[in-house]
Amino acid sequence: SLLVYSNYAGIADFWPLPTVCENQLGRAASLIRQLITIRQFIAHEEMEPLRAVDVIPMCMSQYQYMFSTTRIPHPDGDYLKQYNAIDSRHIVVLSKGVWYRMNVTDASRRLMSAYEIQTLLRSIAEDESDPPSAHEAQIAALTTENRSVWAEAREIHFHRGENRTSLDIIERAMFAVILDDNRPETLAEESRLILTGDGTNRWCDKSICAVVFANGRCGLHTEHSWGDAPVIGHMMEVVLANENRDLKQGVYQFDSRGYIDRPAGALGKLLPPTRLQWNIGADLQQVIEAATAQAKANIADLDYTAHTFEDLNKGLITKKCKCAPDGFIQMGIQLAYYRLEHRFVPTYEPAMMRLYCDGRTETIRSCSAESCEFARAMDDPSVSEKERLRLLRRATDAHQLRTKYAMAGEQVDRHLFALYVVSRGKDISAPFLEQVIGMPWTLSTSQIPWRMAPKYVYKGVDRDKILVSAGGFGPVDPNGYGICYAFMDDKWLVMHVSSRLSCPTTDSEKMLAALHQAYKDMAALCLSETDP
Repeated sequence: SLLVYSNYAGIADFWPLPTVCENQLGRAASLIRQLITIRQFIAHEEMEPLRAVDVIPMCMSQYQYMFSTTRIPHPDGDYLKQYNAIDSRHIVVLSKGVWYRMNVTDASRRLMSAYEIQTLLRSIAEDESDPPSAHEAQIAALTTENRSVWAEAREIHFHRGENRTSLDIIERAMFAVILDDNRPETLAEESRLILTGDGTNRWCDKSICAVVFANGRCGLHTEHSWGDAPVIGHMMEVVLANENRDLKQGVYQFDSRGYIDRPAGALGKLLPPTRLQWNIGADLQQVIEAATAQAKANIADLDYTAHTFEDLNKGLITKKCKCAPDGFIQMGIQLAYYRLEHRFVPTYEPAMMRLYCDGRTETIRSCSAESCEFARAMDDPSVSEKERLRLLRRATDAHQLRTKYAMAGEQVDRHLFALYVVSRGKDISAPFLEQVIGMPWTLSTSQIPWRMAPKYVYKGVDRDKILVSAGGFGPVDPNGYGICYAFMDDKWLVMHVSSRLSCPTTDSEKMLAALHQAYKDMAALCLSETDP
């Protein structure tokens, strides 16, 4: 299932700060306008490549799949289908269980303004046509099903007629917009809702679903096969900076109710949204009911929490503790898990491979001989503080070195995977490769980088307001944890932790508390070196 255990969530606001607008339709219109502008930049190849250390350009190939792309289920293996600009000039919107096609260009093919987009969204929200049937409202649950089950259902029930037409409209859309009636009141609640919805209101096959809640909070539900989280992070950084600039310069403004003010001048000729139609017979009803049941069971089993720490941040780690930030966080993960479970497990962290053409990731194996020795020493009364500090610095240094090796293509996991693929293709028995590839990642971790955009993106922008609360994903191993984290400037550390309630040995809240304690202990250890 893509839901929970493959797709991931990204939050487009920052919880210590209020959201840009608390009106759902105003916020959605602003977000849509910024997204379609980014889509135009990408389509015209106008987005400047990011550069490592401001010098080495990184591959931008993933960006082309951000919009107008759908993951298609197939019995022999899913594939990505991307649609060109001629076939993909619209978005799809889910509101109150009904899917709509909505153009984002007017009759003359001009990109609509934020106010014009809001006008169409209001017509959707005020639609008084017949409410959806229970099965129509749940049709997106099919995308959460086992991929073979969904592929078969797609072939049987969506190969012609209204179902084929409506499915084609969704799959050709630039992206999906979900007008979610929930009002999340905490970071953890928002992130979890973006990730899962209720099991029936996320079209998991779309490259991105922009989720906008009733209180204006918003984020992206993202399909993973086309691209990685740093790409989404960079895109959201540009989107939020452009939005901030447009609001400051008066390109559009929110009124006292949170709606976008009508601009001066005439509006373009707007094509009204159209409701998608479905033919849902008894057989398809059963498939939808089964998909909905398994989606809700997956969601019910998810144990998810998140928190923003102000006492632990990049400024403290780099300036006072004098440690590499990512190495410090990863060693804290090792220490926290060891304190809870008294053992060490395989730990996955992705390194970007975008120094290479079409590069995706390589694995940084954070659990190492150095990290194990450090974790054991932290609670060993026979080990002095000086020795613990030495072991911490050695472990973080070793982690940074492994990270550099991974980014340069000099680690082992992708090479082993390539050999495994060849062995399968050649029908060669390879027990060692099968064992390695089959090992569970009990700790699956990821850092979401921030401030990737070049300086000119922030021209005329309140930089301190361009912040997000990162996002999260489900655990890869049913007996393990998913841990996602991000530094917001030098002031905050945002952490998301997930696990399964059905696992008797995991507890996301306990893990988050153990992480917090580990970092405080590590910081105290580092600061003791500078104390008089």
